[in-house]
Amino acid sequence: MGIVAVGAAACAGEAEPVVVETSPAVQFAVGSCIGPRTGPGAGEYREVACADPAATDSILSRFAPDSAVAAQLGRRSVDCPDETDEVVELTKLGPPLAGDSPGGYVCVRSLKPPHPGDPGNGGGPTIVVGDCVTASSKGDVAEIRCGSGKGKSRFRVLTIETVKANSAAAALINPCAAGTDVSFTVGERAGERRVACAKRL
Repeated sequence: MGIVAVGAAACAGEAEPVVVETSPAVQFAVGSCIGPRTGPGAGEYREVACADPAATDSILSRFAPDSAVAAQLGRRSVDCPDETDEVVELTKLGPPLAGDSPGGYVCVRSLKPPHPGDPGNGGGPTIVVGDCVTASSKGDVAEIRCGSGKGKSRFRVLTIETVKANSAAAALINPCAAGTDVSFTVGERAGERRVACAKRL
């Protein structure tokens, strides 16, 4: 799924995630880089210069450390950019800098390939155009690496369409073009339901 939890467990909740406004003085700001801690802090992340050999990922976006975001972890409605490789929960990082809040959630992209979040690679927190999935008779959808999963019902995502969320009428709308073999919801962004339209392989 491309999601890594570091520290405290995620909380329950259904509200939309809130993007944190960051500044150069804030740790783990958008555009900065992180790398794994070693020694006593093994299993956690620290901020490092992007040119540092210890840097492994760059931060694409950041969310507040509240239950709204925690509720999204492990689900494909995490509101990360399409090029995201992982979602990282940042907790137990020691005293924050002035004006910062401890913990938080960041969408990151690896500094080096392979990129599991790229189309067809079988990973990342969201399904994007070019990804491949399997679908069961019960409607369960799972992302796979394109070219794998032989013997299963396999599909490639051709488009991602949007319809207004929070509407009974919208819930009945299938925005996919004729000829689409399967469609499924891949979360919400900015109040719109995102629907993947896929073709059988």
